Amino acid sequence: MDLIREKLQILIDWLTNKGIPLPLFRDLLTQKPSFSMTLATLSFVMWCLGITELIKDMDIDKCENMVLITVGLYLGRKLTNNNKDKTKLEIDTQQQGEKTSEQ
Repeated sequence: MDLIREKLQILIDWLTNKGIPLPLFRDLLTQKPSFSMTLATLSFVMWCLGITELIKDMDIDKCENMVLITVGLYLGRKLTNNNKDKTKLEIDTQQQGEKTSEQ
């Protein structure tokens, strides 16, 4: 049992450090790979191919919903996943708390 646990731990460590390389689109502002941007772009391309009827028998309504969901995911991550602004907000609220305690 310990041998299995050790081999599993080695596999988990390898996956954590090396990972599985995936071709991802890069965010234009941060230049980091973005999984949510990749999903949004691919679903948009599939939607465009469905509208132009290059892919026959595609349900456009479901594809359009997928585009909206993935773009919402991307925008949600971009609007809420900024640690610099979070730190600034914490500093601002601390400074406001100090100003009110001084008065």
